[in-house]
Amino acid sequence: MYLYYILYFIRPTEWVPGIIGMPILLIVGCFSIILMFLLSVKNEINLLGNSSDKMLLGFFAAIIVSNLSHGYLGGIKYSIASFFPIIVGYTLVIHSVIDKKKLWSFVVLLICLSSILAYEGLLQHTSGSAHGGLPPIVERATSLEGESVGVERIRWYGVFNDPNDFGMVLILVVPLIFELMFRGNYLFSIVSMSLILPAIFYTNSRGTILAGLVSVCAYFVLRYKSYKGLAIGGFIAFLLFAFGPSRISSISGKEASAYGRISAWYEAYQMFKENPFFGVGHNMFTDHHWLTAHNSYVLVMAELGAVGLFFFTGLIYHPLYWLWQNVFVQQAHSISKTDLGLISAIYASFAGILFSMFFLSRSYMLLPFLMFALASASTRIFSEKKETMMFDGSNAKHFRNIAILTFVQILFINIIVKIFI
Repeated sequence: MYLYYILYFIRPTEWVPGIIGMPILLIVGCFSIILMFLLSVKNEINLLGNSSDKMLLGFFAAIIVSNLSHGYLGGIKYSIASFFPIIVGYTLVIHSVIDKKKLWSFVVLLICLSSILAYEGLLQHTSGSAHGGLPPIVERATSLEGESVGVERIRWYGVFNDPNDFGMVLILVVPLIFELMFRGNYLFSIVSMSLILPAIFYTNSRGTILAGLVSVCAYFVLRYKSYKGLAIGGFIAFLLFAFGPSRISSISGKEASAYGRISAWYEAYQMFKENPFFGVGHNMFTDHHWLTAHNSYVLVMAELGAVGLFFFTGLIYHPLYWLWQNVFVQQAHSISKTDLGLISAIYASFAGILFSMFFLSRSYMLLPFLMFALASASTRIFSEKKETMMFDGSNAKHFRNIAILTFVQILFINIIVKIFI
């Protein structure tokens, strides 16, 4: 598991001389899946024992069926190849992170990997390029004075080439670093945060900053479950906003980009109306509209229809339902203060990713599924320890709830496009 995520984040086959282009990640992924299958045959793990596992399988099936329903046989091959890293990354986390020790070791690994990427981003800003010669992106933007200026945005290779995706990696670990700091690991936390925060600034990503506000607030609210948590989270969020990148000051519903986003949602809803069950097909959105959906949930609705959106919603619903029952409804009486801190950090990162997906079309990227798996794995760990209420995802009421939430999302998009178009 560790090797796979190191290769996925650092991506040496895209910049290290001598191994550029080699399918090392694919080989490690195939080996990992074979190993997991063999362990399943020996009954050492249950590949479909978690409710989220079934939702992921259903989501993958929806991707395949979305192509089959339109006769896109060639698209099936592409869909399998592009979704394979997600299946591997998800499966490794949810079936390898089986106790608190492994949970913490994986959290530390994520912080280390994100810190390395942050360092590479800062290298881009200070020297003009990261290792391998990758320069930052320079985009044209309008300043507050109305002048056209160049805005530098740091990035990384491959799936992190977009500064917004790069920012997602950085935001993901911020609540986890806060939790380590509260546990007395000051040196590691300070070093990591001193790399992560400037890198977030230099992504010049509005979505990253907003997701950071959500994740920081969520962490303190969950950890303290009081106005104290809200006040601390709000104060830190204010600092992030006040000293955030230059692009944050231009957030406005009147922007041309905002209208383009709503226009894309309108087109997505038209696609859904014409293909309500299985959508227009995986990766086919831009064949019907020149601009991507700029919203992961809208993208799934348009490309995979109600069926795909149901399973996608289920992946989010199961861990959040457990959180609601054990932290809010039960008031976490059976959870120790230290465990509550870890749960709060994981779910705060989860919240930040979910929020960023509202502004980005990242329905088929590993990072959201990594958080689905990590949240679900932590749910299982604490449930098996008898510290919290066990979650039975097979209960019919959960399928009903997921179906209702799926319908609400579709209705929400319908209302939005009718108001603004």
